[in-house]
Amino acid sequence: MISLLDAALLCLSLFTAIYCAVLSRRLRRLHDLKHGLGAAVVAMTKAAGSVRQETTTLTAKTAGAAERLERLLGRIDACEPKVDLLLETMDRQARETWRENRARIEATRTEVTLLAADMRVLIELMNEQVLKNAQDDEPERQARTRSARSAPVPAGSPVPSRAAPADNVVRVAPAAPSRPNPFARRAAGGE
Repeated sequence: MISLLDAALLCLSLFTAIYCAVLSRRLRRLHDLKHGLGAAVVAMTKAAGSVRQETTTLTAKTAGAAERLERLLGRIDACEPKVDLLLETMDRQARETWRENRARIEATRTEVTLLAADMRVLIELMNEQVLKNAQDDEPERQARTRSARSAPVPAGSPVPSRAAPADNVVRVAPAAPSRPNPFARRAAGGE
């Protein structure tokens, strides 16, 4: 008959067979390339290959970009003295132009001031001459007016007007009171 030891050995064998079947089934699932860990390993291998390829491509692009950047930096370094010289030249020319224009403006301002003073003097002289001529002609005009009033008026002639005879005298307003000219001091070497 079966001894107790044989029964225990049989149970142990049966348990081991079931355990091996479960492990075998799990191992098959693990190696399954569609659904198991094998599929994950295959996907990771493909992803690693893709990443490696992208890394190689990006490294090549980066090297090309770095080379282009290096060339551009070299060109910039070569152009820097030219730009500095150009800026310095433009600044110098702007200052020279400013000085020239400033001198021209000052000369023009001085000339205009002198012309204005000459015009004032000329206007005053013209006014004096006109007044002098008017005063010289006054006795003659008064004599003509008296003779015209005392002369008999022929019949049918128009009545003379009492207005003063028109002269060809230009009336010019007297010059404004002169004020000190602020530009005259600058032109004379002042401020």
